[in-house]
Amino acid sequence: MPKKTKKGSSKVFIIFTVLLAVGFAGAFYAKGQYRARNATPTPKPEMSYGLTEVAKHATGDNCWMAIDGNVYDVSAFTDKHPKGTKYLTGCGKETSELYNKIKKHIGVAELLSTFKIGKLAN
Repeated sequence: MPKKTKKGSSKVFIIFTVLLAVGFAGAFYAKGQYRARNATPTPKPEMSYGLTEVAKHATGDNCWMAIDGNVYDVSAFTDKHPKGTKYLTGCGKETSELYNKIKKHIGVAELLSTFKIGKLAN
């Protein structure tokens, strides 16, 4: 004849089982979060733009420039440029020659790199 168990012990067993399951689920979730935070990001493919596309962005509010084989969206810099709107003459154009005349100024290359959006297509 089978042994009878007390109701209290079956409740303890159920609670223990539930807690164990929740603990395992939490561990797997935390491990996934750790991986997500510490994973090496997959590099995004660099966009490529032709001069025709660059030319569509030739205003102060929407200013792209092609410089030394790269394309930059400098629209956000309009109000911050030390010489005012003088640089807008390069909007929508390939402006490597003009840029190379002024790049000797301290910090210009680093600042420009923050505006890069892609490569200039051949």
